Amino acid sequence: MNNSLRQFILLGLTILLFQNCHSLAYTFEDEWTVSDFEFANMSAMDEEMALEWMGKKAIINKQLYFEYKNIKSYKNIFEGDSFCTYRKGWTKEKVFTDSFLSDYGITASELGIDQNEILIIHTSCSGTPFQDILIKSDDEIIVSWDGVFFILTREKDEIPK
Repeated sequence: MNNSLRQFILLGLTILLFQNCHSLAYTFEDEWTVSDFEFANMSAMDEEMALEWMGKKAIINKQLYFEYKNIKSYKNIFEGDSFCTYRKGWTKEKVFTDSFLSDYGITASELGIDQNEILIIHTSCSGTPFQDILIKSDDEIIVSWDGVFFILTREKDEIPK
């Protein structure tokens, strides 16, 4: 094999490797807002309860914060706002999207996911919607609670005029 072909193959393999690793190096420390939701086949919530989550903020920095106190139906379940040291023992895992979601009674297309694999961040925030965070894209994450998948959108700073 000549040297040029070997370099071309090596370059191609390197690009493929970094494409797969990109999502594993994903950073989600930012401010997020609940922007949409989808129900799984079975849910403990009705639409009115799920709508209470719309517009609520999550701030993920050194700790993970979510404003549960502003969700009427859940403020007694999560007393006050929640602060969680999510990094303590967190792990990242890439899974086959359809296989993972089928256990929850929802499809990837219902969540607007078109990737065959998805990155999941397993946090130490057990017993909360943020125990497992699905990375939908650079600007969207998904958490689930009581049979509802909540889509959170990364807050974008507006460019000053």
